[in-house]
Amino acid sequence: FPNSLEIEQTKLTTSEILNLFKNKPLEFDPGDRYSYRNSGYDVLGAIIECVSGMSYEDFVEKEIFQKLGLKNSFYDHPGEIVKNKILGYDKDSLGYKRADYMTMCAPFSAGGLRSNVYDLAIWNQAIHQGQLISIENLARAFMPFKLNSGELSNYGYGWSSDSFLGHQLYHHNGGIFGFSTSGFYFPEEDIYIAILSNNTSSNPESLNFMISSTLLDEEINGQVKIDKNKIDDYSGTYE
Repeated sequence: FPNSLEIEQTKLTTSEILNLFKNKPLEFDPGDRYSYRNSGYDVLGAIIECVSGMSYEDFVEKEIFQKLGLKNSFYDHPGEIVKNKILGYDKDSLGYKRADYMTMCAPFSAGGLRSNVYDLAIWNQAIHQGQLISIENLARAFMPFKLNSGELSNYGYGWSSDSFLGHQLYHHNGGIFGFSTSGFYFPEEDIYIAILSNNTSSNPESLNFMISSTLLDEEINGQVKIDKNKIDDYSGTYE
C-alpha cells in the first residue's frame, strides 16, 4: 500500500483491516504457488473472532497465555506501560534510532504479540506435547502444502518445513517496526532456538543457522564447484 505507514499508525477494527484488501485482485489463482502474506493471517484472526465470540486479543490471552501460564506474553498496546518492556530500534547512516510508532492494530493476528524466550520455550514444548492442539492436527500444521502442480511448498499451517544439513527443521521468522525474530525447532533432536532482536539491522535467522550448525555438530560451510563458463549467468545485483 502506498500509504502503509499511515495505515500502521491508525487504530483499525477487524472489519476495517479486512476492507483494506478484500477487493484487491489476486496475485495468482489459489494453489498455483506459495507466497507469504499477512492478509492470510488477518483472515484467520477474523475467523477466530467469529467462531470464539471473543476478540482475537482475548482469545489468545485466555486460550494460550493463561492456559500455559505465560506471564510475559501479551497482545501489545504501544502506549501501555509494562514492566521490562523493550523498545524497538532501526539503524541508518547516523546510527540507531527509535523505530516508527505502530498501533499493532494493522498487524492484528499476523503479529502484535510480545513475549520473551522463556515463555516461547514453554509454548514450543506445549505445542509438541499436544497441550494446545492434537498431535494429529499438529502434523498437518507442519506438512508442506501441495500446489496445484503437485509440487510441495515449504509452508504448512503456520510453519515453514525444511531440511537443514540433513536434519528436519520447522521454523518461522518475524519482522515488525523495530524488531526482528527467528524461531527454529529440530523435532528429532528436540532442539528449540528462539532469537528476539529489538533492532531491525540484525539478522536473527542467519545467527540461528550458525547456532544450529554448532548444536548439531555439522559443518555449515562447504565448497561448491561452479562451472567457470556459467559464472556470468550468476553475475548481477541481488536483493
